[in-house]
Amino acid sequence: MGVFMRIFLDIAGAILVIASSTCLAEDKPPTVVVASAPGKVVTLSSAEIAAVKAAVAARLKGASAIFDLGMVGHADPKGTVTVCGYVKSPKLTGKPDEKPFLGSFDKGGAFKLEQIGDTDASARTVKLACHERGIELLA
Repeated sequence: MGVFMRIFLDIAGAILVIASSTCLAEDKPPTVVVASAPGKVVTLSSAEIAAVKAAVAARLKGASAIFDLGMVGHADPKGTVTVCGYVKSPKLTGKPDEKPFLGSFDKGGAFKLEQIGDTDASARTVKLACHERGIELLA
């Protein structure tokens, strides 16, 4: 694939992610975009979204969680799908209310939550890890 085609596809993917996150929260700025890491944006199925939500809720020990700021999946060249996004819950204190999270699906399709950025330092760590895996968390 030519360099120009690759750049075009990266830009088109970023526009798609921004548009889809905007649809999830119409009155809020988009929260996730694709960074320049190798790989591609993937559309998460309903079952995959449910698995992500269940893993985050389990980490929060059953507390209600709100995912209205979106999440995005990115597959690396080896096929590993990383999911990053934001969650809001009464169990997560501090400002801002929305905390970044990071996890990935294994080859068997099981989702493993790696981290929720519930402190300033861990939020920076999560955002950096997402960036390195191809997802830019904006908020």
